[in-house]
Amino acid sequence: MSSYDPNRLNKVPQFTAVQGKQLREVALKLPLSDFLMNYRNVEELGIDFVYSSAKLEGNEYSLVDGINLLKLGLTAVGKLYSDAKMFLNLRDAYNFVLTSRGKALDRYLVSDIHSILSRDTLPDSSCGIPREDSILISGGGYSPPMGKDYLNEELDRLLNTAITIDNPFERAIYLKLNLCYLQYFQDVNKRTARMVQTLSLLNSGVMPLLSGYEESNGYLEAILSYYNTGSYGQYMSWFVSSYRQMVNSLTYQPKMTKSRSFDLRKKDD
Repeated sequence: MSSYDPNRLNKVPQFTAVQGKQLREVALKLPLSDFLMNYRNVEELGIDFVYSSAKLEGNEYSLVDGINLLKLGLTAVGKLYSDAKMFLNLRDAYNFVLTSRGKALDRYLVSDIHSILSRDTLPDSSCGIPREDSILISGGGYSPPMGKDYLNEELDRLLNTAITIDNPFERAIYLKLNLCYLQYFQDVNKRTARMVQTLSLLNSGVMPLLSGYEESNGYLEAILSYYNTGSYGQYMSWFVSSYRQMVNSLTYQPKMTKSRSFDLRKKDD
């Protein structure tokens, strides 16, 4: 069993020259301004983001199930309420992250994101609050640190280190993997980390990764690889592949306009 190594926070990811070139070229195809200026695309890609984020967590809702839930408020027959709630919380967190663009990423903003994602799925006393109990990560035999004061110190150090990373993609990946590694909250850490990764790229003026479910197995394996080895490599490869796939699928369509249309804003539920 491996235990938390605080020195991990001192090591930052570095893309290979080939990966860096690929990301720069792909990012130029889809400027963030093109995404943000079209309200319909913000909503439509929000559907993809909510769906892919849920599927990466093993959610059983299909895309059609998710659309019916978000658009019509209809839960899927025979599927867990917790799966529906995950979709709704992801939608609300996505909207929150979009409205938080430009805000400094600090411990309190991370906690706000977690509070939204964990609403009605964790006890109120655990929403946005650092955990006190020990936990064990299945699949890798990793034991994260514990203790509120220590977790606060490490989260602050993590966020301060991220500020020093110039490359926006490397900064976002550093935040993503180390928030997962720290396991600051009792649960819902990976979803929180993915939202923080998204906000980090938005704050850098870069189109965020809003899909990636197509390679969900690689996603989980890459996170476990970081827990066990401290290497960013596997997740970076997954990220580059998923980012290229997302941008190429969107820029293939004229003016990046997607065909679906419904309002992702919060409905009564």
